[in-house]
Amino acid sequence: MRILLTVCVLVLAGSCGPGPHRPATQGQPVLGLARKATAPNANGGLSSEANLVGLVRVPVAGEGFEAAARTAKIERFPCSRCHDRPVEQMRLAAKGKKAAHWEIELKHAPAGVMSCESCHNLNAETDSLHSLRGEPVAFDHSYQLCAQCHSKQLADWKGGAHGKRLGGWAPPRVVESCAGCHNPHEPHFKSRWPSVSAPVAAGAAKHE
Repeated sequence: MRILLTVCVLVLAGSCGPGPHRPATQGQPVLGLARKATAPNANGGLSSEANLVGLVRVPVAGEGFEAAARTAKIERFPCSRCHDRPVEQMRLAAKGKKAAHWEIELKHAPAGVMSCESCHNLNAETDSLHSLRGEPVAFDHSYQLCAQCHSKQLADWKGGAHGKRLGGWAPPRVVESCAGCHNPHEPHFKSRWPSVSAPVAAGAAKHE
């Protein structure tokens, strides 16, 4: 029994060290986590920072985590590059031509409940959104607009049950904002077939 226990300990010890199939991972990302050699934190030195390179983040006020910024991903931002005058004046000037944003169709709520003006400033401060009370909201914090109607989803998002986390599970916690996953003009995900891996697809083709 003592000999068997010794052998098990040696086998387990060997499996934890570097080997031909298990290279050393010191300082390298491990399962989405990166271990920093300096400035140990409350999480034993584990950090997701190495996996968040090049990601612009904005703090979610009072919640202790950050959301991925949106403005860097919006092709037509800042809006003021084109919206240099009231929208009605721009519509008159563009009469007979294809209107800007022609490809956007609002499928979010009934027309009697929601329109472009529900979120967008059409005549002033076009580089920001606005709440139902008319208060300005930065595009990077557009989740504040979603929270006005989707309070349950907001609570789940803050708690980590809804949405997508970026980088890894070790601190810092960085997540996608609502618009990072949902198209705000048509937030419902369209139905689609499950993806099939290449080997499975190849095997299925042989049996046809």
